[in-house]
Amino acid sequence: MANTIMLQNQHSGLITKGFYGFSWTTLFFGPFPALIRGDWTSALVLFGIPFILFFILPPLSLFVQIVACFIYNKVYTTRLFERGYRIMPDTPYEQVQEACSSVGVTPHAVISLEHIQNEVFKICDKLYSLSSPVSVDTVCLELGSSASFIRKYVEGYIAAWNASKSSTLATPLKAVDVPPSSPEMPHQNVDAPSRLDGVHTEVPPSDTKICPLCAEKIKAAARFCRYCRNTLPD
Repeated sequence: MANTIMLQNQHSGLITKGFYGFSWTTLFFGPFPALIRGDWTSALVLFGIPFILFFILPPLSLFVQIVACFIYNKVYTTRLFERGYRIMPDTPYEQVQEACSSVGVTPHAVISLEHIQNEVFKICDKLYSLSSPVSVDTVCLELGSSASFIRKYVEGYIAAWNASKSSTLATPLKAVDVPPSSPEMPHQNVDAPSRLDGVHTEVPPSDTKICPLCAEKIKAAARFCRYCRNTLPD
């Protein structure tokens, strides 16, 4: 059996199988595998040429049939690439190299970078939702490829993802260490009148006040709260 590799059309999104290597089905069944794949031109050639040569020189007909088994899958997959099909980005790079070497193309020419970018963004979103670190190694592991040229694109796509993610998030507030309130000394309004044994007494003016933003006690003349780090309104 020939080796298969999954391809996807960049325009329609259709997924199909590409083939590479020796076609045993062509050896035993002639043009029928091409007919099943919808490759009418190759089916006509695989049927017509050996059929004609069979009546002229039978050994030559057999030779042509054997040669066709070596080149048919290459021709078929090359036509798929020409029609806009590209190797799926989750294909292991070792298989990509093997297929490209057999078909005679470079990986750059048959891998959809736009598709890889979409997959990288999906992986980054998944890792972010799981609170996992978003790194080149992690994304390449999820992508199923650690090739050097793939890593180069992944690095750029992660940077683009970080930029898009940071633009949608609000600027985080700076963490401030706020000393906890003492349980023995609960917050009280020192300016409020106190009542002792039913007698109303006024509390003398205090040199402190309550911050209207964080409710901490600060100096009465303060214009800046040392707890919440905010400038107090006039």
